[in-house]
Amino acid sequence: MLRVVEDFLAHPHEPLAQTPALATALTVRSNAPTADRDLLLRIFDRELHYYRGRPIASPEHYVAVFEGPGRAVECALSVLSIAHQSRIDARAGVQKTLREGLSDARSHAGDHGSLVLERSVHNV
Repeated sequence: MLRVVEDFLAHPHEPLAQTPALATALTVRSNAPTADRDLLLRIFDRELHYYRGRPIASPEHYVAVFEGPGRAVECALSVLSIAHQSRIDARAGVQKTLREGLSDARSHAGDHGSLVLERSVHNV
């Protein structure tokens, strides 16, 4: 038995090609002054860590991916609540999408203080 395990470990497998996967994307936007946006980024990062999201690089918005919609919505509501208490103009959008379609998710955010929920359907 030990030999079988040693043989298995001795021959590394080729990584699988990345395939599209369902994800929930959260986008937070703000037109606030730079100092407020810096505070919003710190709030976003803290809440993202708490709700176990993964940040996605975006030059204009704060974007993250979650394994499921529940955490994304809770994170969005928490960020918006703290931003509102801090008097920061912020809005958020949550979209269920394929991971390869995240660039489209970056543009979805509602009006000031609102949360937009959207579901994308793709033929797979």
